[in-house]
Amino acid sequence: MTHVTSTTESLAPVRVRIFGFLAWSAGSQLLLILATWRLWFPDSADLFLGSNTGPVDGSFPKIGLLELAGSVPVGLDLSLAILWVTSLLGQAVSAGYLCCRGREPALGSDRFVRALFWSLIISVLAWLGLVMVNQHRLQAWAYLAMWIQVLYLVDLVSTRTSARLDTRALPRWRWLVLSVYFYSAISKFDLTFLRTLGSQFLTTAWNGMSGANLELETVWPMWMTLLFPVGELIVAVGLASGWARRWFALLAMILHVGLLWLLGPWGMQHQAGVLLWNVFFIGQVGFLFWPVRVPENDADQGESWFAKLALYFVLLIPLGQNWGWCDSWLAWELYAPRGSRIQVFVADPAFEALPELQGYIKRESTAEFGPIWRELQIDQWSLDQVRAPIYPQDRFQLGVALAVVERVAEPEQVFVRWLGPADRWSGQREQLVLRSQAEIEQFGRRYFWNFRATKK
Repeated sequence: MTHVTSTTESLAPVRVRIFGFLAWSAGSQLLLILATWRLWFPDSADLFLGSNTGPVDGSFPKIGLLELAGSVPVGLDLSLAILWVTSLLGQAVSAGYLCCRGREPALGSDRFVRALFWSLIISVLAWLGLVMVNQHRLQAWAYLAMWIQVLYLVDLVSTRTSARLDTRALPRWRWLVLSVYFYSAISKFDLTFLRTLGSQFLTTAWNGMSGANLELETVWPMWMTLLFPVGELIVAVGLASGWARRWFALLAMILHVGLLWLLGPWGMQHQAGVLLWNVFFIGQVGFLFWPVRVPENDADQGESWFAKLALYFVLLIPLGQNWGWCDSWLAWELYAPRGSRIQVFVADPAFEALPELQGYIKRESTAEFGPIWRELQIDQWSLDQVRAPIYPQDRFQLGVALAVVERVAEPEQVFVRWLGPADRWSGQREQLVLRSQAEIEQFGRRYFWNFRATKK
């Protein structure tokens, strides 16, 4: 599987490209952390902004991956975040220096190689610890960066013989990125995407090019919205082949420039983190897929079974999503709205108990449930509070809903509707209304991972 190579001569030394990509990845992560800093430093944010911590002031609930994560001291969470940022700075500096130096280092004697090695290990462990405290931190960009680091480390950890092993990370990284494009494309061959987000993309593009003012809810013909997943699939297949790879690399870059236009301030005005991740992908394509040849005698020789197992594992993880064994973002379902989710409805009398959340409650009442019920937009709450999209998993969103229920003096003034995954061909969803806190908690017991918010 690691024979994803080009017959075109390298335009830059492979080793320089390896270290350059590690520096690019670390630098991009630091910018993304800055764009979503309240997600990683929530208690510090409240301290600096002069407010109390916890959902009482409108802060978004924290839901640990394990229930015992609620007992983790605030100081430990903060220390992990600082350690993560520091290790990324170490990765950026050491990899950047090795990239600029260019000559081959010896793993055991070069202090910059050792600094890079330990900064990668610390970064992976610190991020895993942060996720245990709050699964909202399973952002797709951070998850991808973790695998970039792991797939570089697997040979060094298992053999610790020579920096020559660095070159074998390049084909592994390529397969990782190809899997992102492939699974993301497959997830969009779905009626829900084609009628909702796909049509919104086309409407935004049409309005931007023609000066029209079509409503965002305009539904376009299906053959037109299919251009998005088909284009992504073409990129995945084209980059996987050695033939004309530079043209498919250019196509991938154009795809991300188009997304920047659609999602940026001239289009749908998404958060800075979404835009930065697309900028990262443009550089990623350049580092990994612009014509470069990995020497054949270096690509396979001595590769450890551990490295191969790690690659196969990350490539096969998304297949478990259909059986509920893998979360949507971890299966690379990006911009794919078909996943299960939670809606939270609040009665008018409960508004007084939630003054800090009134900005996220829809003004219109729901005709379906009666005039006193209005929906709390938990996705907008997440965007405003942590500058990051809400984690698109019903387990996590159920925990957010439960945190709201616990805030209200009379819990029956809040209820939850669970929407199951949309059928790929019909768009139909299974629905279930949970009217009490007991019903919500009973429903939450179906999940393997924790769904309860951390109590302050």
